[in-house]
Amino acid sequence: MKVFPVVKEGFPFIGIMLCITALIGMAANWFWAILPAIVLGFLIFFFRNPPRKVVFDNNHILSPADGKVMCITEVQEDEYLGEPGIRVSIFLSPFDVHVNRSPIAGTIKFQQYVCGRFRPAYKAIAAWENERHAIGIESVHCKILVTQIAGILAGRIVYWVTLG
Repeated sequence: MKVFPVVKEGFPFIGIMLCITALIGMAANWFWAILPAIVLGFLIFFFRNPPRKVVFDNNHILSPADGKVMCITEVQEDEYLGEPGIRVSIFLSPFDVHVNRSPIAGTIKFQQYVCGRFRPAYKAIAAWENERHAIGIESVHCKILVTQIAGILAGRIVYWVTLG
């Protein structure tokens, strides 16, 4: 599958900033277009979707996201798993790729979208108050729950998967 280097959800933001940059450059001076051009470059960088070479192994659970592992804790998960599990929290900075991928090959058996606030994602309270989307994936070997939590900068969650 060919992966486009920028996710389509970024096109409106990139297109608007491209027009602003060009208009300022033509109407005023290209010197004044430097700041919008920097913002344009950041938007292209933020919405990037680099190809990944992944070798799936049924004995491994891959990281679903770039970023920094903030904590690994044991939790009781009752929404999907119905049993204790291990939570791995990954914080994505504005410089990380914000496209998440499936950590295992399997079937989506659970989805839950919760509207919420947009507190800084690195704060612990964000896991309970912020907008989030949970996806339960089942393989022949295990069940996992992946929860994406929005923050201030990435204030919306776009998902391309459905049950089954």
